[in-house]
Amino acid sequence: MADLPEPVANDDSRPLDINLVGQSPHVFAYRMWYRRHDDADWSEFAAGDTEDDVPDHNPTGPHPDGTQIVMNVAIGGKPNSTFRFVVTFGQGGQVVQGGTFVRTGKTGANGGAGRKLTVILV
Repeated sequence: MADLPEPVANDDSRPLDINLVGQSPHVFAYRMWYRRHDDADWSEFAAGDTEDDVPDHNPTGPHPDGTQIVMNVAIGGKPNSTFRFVVTFGQGGQVVQGGTFVRTGKTGANGGAGRKLTVILV
């Protein structure tokens, strides 16, 4: 079954700022795409990681309501260790309604894991 997108409030006249913050001693690498409701293809707009200790703010848009955003996150660290990261969606310097996502889990025996976040702007 496909992941259903989670609704995130959107002002279609303002750009979004998407921020990923690691909250455990792991490296989080990510890629992000958007697809507006009338687009046939996905457009990549951000890629990065938390290894460099530079804040991971990623601007995009403005986007119309109905736009989907997908974020794939690869996690690396000690084998069988618990990880935690937070993703926020903001506009105008404030986190929007429904715009905070906390993801947790455990790395495998090889020290790796992955997570996917899918949202729809409403």
